[in-house]
Amino acid sequence: MEKVEALDKFLQYTESKIGTIKGINYNTSDNTLESKILTALYEIDTHSYFRPKSFEFSKFYEYLGVGIFKKLVTFFKNPSGEGDNYFISKERSVDSLINFEKKTRNNETIHAYAMAVSVCWPVVSVINAYLVMLQRYNRARIVKTLQELLKEIIVK
Repeated sequence: MEKVEALDKFLQYTESKIGTIKGINYNTSDNTLESKILTALYEIDTHSYFRPKSFEFSKFYEYLGVGIFKKLVTFFKNPSGEGDNYFISKERSVDSLINFEKKTRNNETIHAYAMAVSVCWPVVSVINAYLVMLQRYNRARIVKTLQELLKEIIVK
C-alpha cells in the first residue's frame, strides 16, 4: 500500500471517529502539536494489529478485570504509591503520551511472545495475557485522548 493510500485510509478512519478534519495541513515535517498528533495516529493506524479495535474503546477490558490488574501491577512496582508511570512524564505532554504509546507496542510484543513461550505454565501465560490486555487498554485510552486533543485543535 502506498503512503498516500495509507494516509487516505487513516483520514477516513479519523473522520469517522472525530468528524470532519478537512483543510488541515498534514505536513509531518513541521513540529506543530497538530502534526505530532496526526503522525502518531497515522503510525498506529498503519499497524493493523496494534490499531485499537472498536470494542476496545468500550469498557471491555474493565469487565475482564484489567483495571484491578493494573492497580496490582502498580502496587507491586511501587508499594509506596509514589510516582507515576515511568514512560509518561509528570507534565503529561503530548510527546510523553506518544512515547508511552510506542512503549505499549513494544511491551505488548514482549508479553505476547512470553505468553506463547510459557504455554506449559498456565499461571505465567495468564499473567502475560493480562499484561498484553493492559497494553491494549492503555493504547486505546491514549488514542482516544489524542483524537480528542486533535478535535479541540481543529475546532479552534
